[in-house]
Amino acid sequence: MIHFPAENQTSIEVIESGKIKLAPDATLTIYVAGDTKVTGGGIFNEIAPQQFQIWGTATNSQRIDFLNNGQFSGVIYAPNASVKIKGDSDLYGSIVCADITLTGSGSFRYDESLANYAGDTTSSGPPEVTFVEELSGDERAPYLAYFNL
Repeated sequence: MIHFPAENQTSIEVIESGKIKLAPDATLTIYVAGDTKVTGGGIFNEIAPQQFQIWGTATNSQRIDFLNNGQFSGVIYAPNASVKIKGDSDLYGSIVCADITLTGSGSFRYDESLANYAGDTTSSGPPEVTFVEELSGDERAPYLAYFNL
């Protein structure tokens, strides 16, 4: 477990070919009040996503950016954060945030194994995603105004 308590600054920055990689039996939980920036490398693990977690603890706003091939596999719980996924960045797992922006060929894939994950608590877990459908072409038109595109 790592705790970065200071707000209003960049607390984690993984840049260029930098990586955080976990062994198959390892777990890591990071509590971060400042901003997080991952570019050109990443935090990608071939483990269950609940083994790597980022908890955004900012009381006001916070930024979590994945730019230019920033990779991530895990759980992000940052209810006050704006998450940006840009360029060839690829996220896998789950995200709870204030808002999320995907641009370029950035992608996010929800891991269905997290549907009943309750963490280290006795709660029943997060809301379950029961259906996902990607809209294409003319199907998207009625919804574009909601996303300011």
